[in-house]
Amino acid sequence: KVNGKTTDLDKQVKRGYFIFSGEFGALQWVFNPKTIPEFEWDHGEVSEGKRLCVFRYRTPEANTNFVFYSDGDKTPAGHHGLVLADCDTGMAVRFHLETDPAAVRRRGRDVPLGYELDVRYAPATIAGQEFLLPQVAEETSLFNTRLTKAEVRFQQYRKYDTNSTITFDDRQ
Repeated sequence: KVNGKTTDLDKQVKRGYFIFSGEFGALQWVFNPKTIPEFEWDHGEVSEGKRLCVFRYRTPEANTNFVFYSDGDKTPAGHHGLVLADCDTGMAVRFHLETDPAAVRRRGRDVPLGYELDVRYAPATIAGQEFLLPQVAEETSLFNTRLTKAEVRFQQYRKYDTNSTITFDDRQ
């Protein structure tokens, strides 16, 4: 326990509900060369004065690195979605993922699984350096007939650091 509360997620999250994570690593589901994603131009648009290039992508289940974890079962799922990038810099500004239909077997029947993730990125300065980081994420999951939704806002990024030095006297 930490501060009197369990750190075991299985005890914190009610069975049948989704544990959200992945906002920071989400782009690896799309841009990992091992998944052999298929990209195609979708359209261009202007948002907040920036020209955006919008690409549609698809990763089939056979190549996917996206996996649902449910009560010890692992269920891979293909996925598709959009990547929006600043046409001038190539920096991703938004990412949307939807899983293809998937299911896990429970009590002799297939239980539907689904997931959607929408992440918006922007530059954030940490310790004097600029990084492209998530600013807002919206995640929705389906487990059987239960939908779970989370909206996450990231702010006040910080670098935590400690410095120390050890010096020795020449005195004996």
